[in-house]
Amino acid sequence: SEAIFMLRYFISKEFFLTLLGLIILGTIGVALLFTVFLPNYTQHGSGLIVPSIYEMEYETAVSKLERKGLNPVVVDCTYIEDLPPLVVVQQRPVALSRVKKDRTVFLTLNKESPPMVEIPNIVDLSLYHAKATLENWKLRVGKVSFVPDIATNVVLEAKLYGEDVNPGNKEAQGTTIDLV
Repeated sequence: SEAIFMLRYFISKEFFLTLLGLIILGTIGVALLFTVFLPNYTQHGSGLIVPSIYEMEYETAVSKLERKGLNPVVVDCTYIEDLPPLVVVQQRPVALSRVKKDRTVFLTLNKESPPMVEIPNIVDLSLYHAKATLENWKLRVGKVSFVPDIATNVVLEAKLYGEDVNPGNKEAQGTTIDLV
């Protein structure tokens, strides 16, 4: 008898009106949440434009970002030979992005001096392979001298500042190696 009473309630007009009222109230609540409350809370659409500071000196870049209300933080350094030392080579978020005030802008700077790289053993390699190996290690190929030998286009000697190169020694990236 109780089960029949409950069953009648779930198929009654009163139950469907209550359900319809809850659906309407829920829809209005969700609509208000997404159209009024959240946009005001998150300040949707407002913000600052991140300026471009690529290739700008570090101190100048920091000053520019701070004046805009942003927080610059250096997270990495890399070495790009063609750029002056301590200039910005990358920024996140990228230039012209819209961000909130006090947002952290992550910077990557160019190192002051080139990193040290190990000199590979290029003696007895073909000239082509030796050049490719040096370029992979970011070393430069200097003067190439040819001497008569049974092996054609094979590196017989590698010279650094006129002295024989010791493979495994560390030199600055961009160092010029002469080949014989």
